[in-house]
Amino acid sequence: MNMRKKYLMLPLLAAIISSCTPDNPENKYDVILQQYEGEYELESMEWIPEGGKTMVVDINDDKQASNDLLEEILVLHDGVKLNHTKFNPDYGKRSGTFSVKIPILDYYQTEEVYSGNITSSHQCFLKANIGEDGSMTSGVFDHLEWADEDRIGVWTFGGVSMESATPERIVLNVDRYMVYDFRTSKKMIGKVLVTLTRYK
Repeated sequence: MNMRKKYLMLPLLAAIISSCTPDNPENKYDVILQQYEGEYELESMEWIPEGGKTMVVDINDDKQASNDLLEEILVLHDGVKLNHTKFNPDYGKRSGTFSVKIPILDYYQTEEVYSGNITSSHQCFLKANIGEDGSMTSGVFDHLEWADEDRIGVWTFGGVSMESATPERIVLNVDRYMVYDFRTSKKMIGKVLVTLTRYK
């Protein structure tokens, strides 16, 4: 190789080396995104009724109350956990999307009579971003597009955002979540803190 060709190759070689170094910001963010990539499963669903006081509820009518809705929901499904949440990174853009599956108590209303406590799992998409400091934050998923207003559990559900996040544990805040408490025979709307852990 003559000297002229050698000098032409130097800038290209420098650019390649530079793109592989840890000092490249895009590389740093992609490494963080890669740590989050994959599936998460439900660990708990902490119920916080309007007013903010801890309160136990019996949503499956088994005379056992808890403020962890997942404990109550698992009884309805014979101990089987529902669908996983998945994170899909958007490499090179410091962002990604959570395909979130949160169990929703699918209550029906007919002439003010509440019936059914079937749990359904509707998919909602939560856009997440990596900040300059490497932390993950998200936008807010406001509500499900649902035409049937009689299905009041699904109709109420919304206001999903990220409370905190590490690659092993995600906590989501759900602003509006409906339960029907068989102990008090009351319909209530409150918040739920949903904890997701890395699916093994």
